[in-house]
Amino acid sequence: MKTLRDLKVGDTGTVVRIHGEGAVKRRIMDMGITKKTSVYIRKVAPL
Repeated sequence: MKTLRDLKVGDTGTVVRIHGEGAVKRRIMDMGITKKTSVYIRKVAPL
């Protein structure tokens, strides 16, 4: 299993689990990243 940090630009992955609690988890879910969602890495922010 990989994390988002392990994916490179152009890779696609499927969300299996969301780690985090409280406000962090809520913000991720508010962006639409939920279980079984396909995620495509278009580009990476420098920071």
